[in-house]
Amino acid sequence: MMSVAGLKIHHKIVIPFAVLLVAATLVTAFISVTLISENLERRFQTQLENASDVLTQSDLTLTEPVLERLKLIVGAEIVTYGKDGGVLAGTLSPSTDAELLALVQTEDVLTRIFSDEEKLIVRDVMHRGVPYKVAYRPIRFPSDAVIAFVADTSDMAQAKRAVARNIGLLAAVMIPVLVLISQLIARSITKPVHQLVAHTKTLAAGELTRKADVTSHDEIGELASAFNEMADRLRESEEKLLRSEKLAVTGQLAARVAHDIRNPLSAMKMQAQLLRNKLQPGEANETTLQAILSEINRVEWVVQGLLDLGRPVELRLKPGSINVVVEDALAATKARLVHGKIRPHLNLRSDVPNVELDPDRLKQALLNIIMNAAEAMPGGGNLLAATSSDGASVRIEITDDGEGIVPEDYGKLFDPFFSTKRDGVGLGLVNTKSIVERHGGRIDVEPTSGKGTRVIITLPAVATE
Repeated sequence: MMSVAGLKIHHKIVIPFAVLLVAATLVTAFISVTLISENLERRFQTQLENASDVLTQSDLTLTEPVLERLKLIVGAEIVTYGKDGGVLAGTLSPSTDAELLALVQTEDVLTRIFSDEEKLIVRDVMHRGVPYKVAYRPIRFPSDAVIAFVADTSDMAQAKRAVARNIGLLAAVMIPVLVLISQLIARSITKPVHQLVAHTKTLAAGELTRKADVTSHDEIGELASAFNEMADRLRESEEKLLRSEKLAVTGQLAARVAHDIRNPLSAMKMQAQLLRNKLQPGEANETTLQAILSEINRVEWVVQGLLDLGRPVELRLKPGSINVVVEDALAATKARLVHGKIRPHLNLRSDVPNVELDPDRLKQALLNIIMNAAEAMPGGGNLLAATSSDGASVRIEITDDGEGIVPEDYGKLFDPFFSTKRDGVGLGLVNTKSIVERHGGRIDVEPTSGKGTRVIITLPAVATE
């Protein structure tokens, strides 16, 4: 047999509700029948008392014609009999109603009345399957006689049964209706719970991008929102953990490779510079040597990026103006921007608060972003650098109107060695993200309303007294 603990929530709601409803119906039916019965009996008893009060004031109790008329008014047989039990007058015939008279005439009632114990006695008797209610009262004329009213209460019993039957029929109709209503109420509660259970199984299977499809605004809806928020945080934590592990492995490999390349690369650069000094001005090999030195510089840039990825330099933070760092980064890339026919635009708010920053490292992060923007505009274009603040944080925006990024690449921009450029290495944004996060900030990349790209860096502002 299933225990209560093993029942589903649906059944735990419906079963107690149904049991409570049945119990309430039975109690209501019992109380209703009892009250109706008591009310009918009270009315009958009051009617008999009033009639007996009139009769006991005179000798009318011995006049059978009067008793016959009173029978029609009261709706009950009337019998007057003496202290010895003999019938003095009445509407019942000793010959045809002998059995009923025998039930009415009991010595116990006479003893109780004539001993002054009780002035009114009411009894229930059954004769030939018909219920009767008998009321006894002593009379004054003669003083040693008793009058008994014998009323057929079958109509009263039938009325009680009719009331009980009607209540039963009403309960038979209402119970299924109310049980159905309780089913609907329980289902409205358990359905979102089942959806949450299914959602938790989905989360357990690793599908952290799925959302709990519960739209109610009650506690279940709040629980679903909490589940969705938890899944988002788990996914972010998982992504950060995977990225950290990937960066750790990549950094170790990059540092090893960079160390092995740096020394022979430095020797190659030194030999090329010595060879360049030995050439006569105007020789044709000058162009070739310049190309070699440019490529060596490019490889050195890559090696430096690998070293930064493997062993991030410790930041030297101090309060400073972000506007100054932005201006320095643009000044350092001025020649590249002019050569690429790129027009820089500044929108630096003077009211932005200071931030805790390492100017050199943050400048390096901005250089990576600006160079990426320049390479995205091979035919020239516009570059906007803007700063703003909401009081608690400072926001830097670098916007270009270049070729843009395809939507499926946004999730991979900060992966090591992923690049949207044909000859890119894929370390610039990785190191930029690392620098920004070590400053306590965050970096986001989003498309503009046109075809360009916007890079947003948010840093916490220095608290001011």
